[in-house]
Amino acid sequence: MGSIRNTFGGVALCLVVAELAAQSGPTVAPGTSSRSATVEQVLKPGAAQTAEELNLAAMIAEVNGLEQQGNLPAARNVVEKLVACLKRSQPSGDLLPAATDRLASLEQQQGNYREAEHLFESAVQLWEARPNSPGIGLATELNNLASLYSEIGQLERAVTVRRRSLALRIQLLGNTDPKVALSHSNLASDLLRRGQYDEAEEHAQLAAKIWDRCDKEKNQADLAYNTLARIQLLEGDTRSAISSAQLAIQTFNDDHGKSPVQLAGYKYTLALAEEKNGDVQAAVKSFQDSLDLLDSKKTELMMRVGVLRDYSQLLARMGQTHQALSIQSRAKKEAIQLMKSSAYQYTVEADALRAH
Repeated sequence: MGSIRNTFGGVALCLVVAELAAQSGPTVAPGTSSRSATVEQVLKPGAAQTAEELNLAAMIAEVNGLEQQGNLPAARNVVEKLVACLKRSQPSGDLLPAATDRLASLEQQQGNYREAEHLFESAVQLWEARPNSPGIGLATELNNLASLYSEIGQLERAVTVRRRSLALRIQLLGNTDPKVALSHSNLASDLLRRGQYDEAEEHAQLAAKIWDRCDKEKNQADLAYNTLARIQLLEGDTRSAISSAQLAIQTFNDDHGKSPVQLAGYKYTLALAEEKNGDVQAAVKSFQDSLDLLDSKKTELMMRVGVLRDYSQLLARMGQTHQALSIQSRAKKEAIQLMKSSAYQYTVEADALRAH
């Protein structure tokens, strides 16, 4: 991503790559959105429903099934029909912005970033037009839009929208709600990638403090600990970075429902910190753990390129030339795929437009 590379270099760039696993959904952090939940909450199972509501509920069930099967194009087509139906029958209800968000998420997962951006922005406008606005639906939608901006490297826009989402959540939920912690954590990640380390650390610490007081099922403090580890590494405090990264992994392992890609990001951060601290053998193991987790998913090109590149460089310094060259070859092949990806192309295009 051009805008990221212009801002960071060396270890910092490695950490930017590691961060991409810590955002909502397949491309952003688990738990950062309530995309399908809002729809299902409006159409509660077992409640008295009209024929139209039953039809909508059937469409939602079909989408859920298609998503579980991994058939995202078919799921997208059904949600598109759902949105069209809601525009005719319930244009002012909560279902329309929720379904629009669901459609945006599906476009994002398939790399259709222009369509996803337009749909997320439309969903924001729909929530803003609700009689009870600003509400929690708007705060969540802003978070989802910011996560898209973050994924494609539009960090200034991401930070601006994150701040608005955070302010709304504090206003509506208070300072100690887990969703407020999530907003602090997401903002910290984007600020870090912009090089605003002091403010990033402040928000990461606030997030960790809130989450550490939550029930186990709501605790996502691993996100904040990983951000703190990356800040500490950039500041040269490698021992603290190792401790924070290990704490992120420990907290993550307490919840086995989270994404292995997220854990790969934490292992990558730990590997960088261990290498910087001179713990070479430990770093090799952490790099390999991260790579194994990424290979199990066959996604997250940008992170995998970073892990492969840094792992090969470490092996070369250790004199393991044959293995280093093999991994370096993989890195080059996947870097070519990354440059052809929708996210990379969309970011370059967006940067070029803003330059004019």
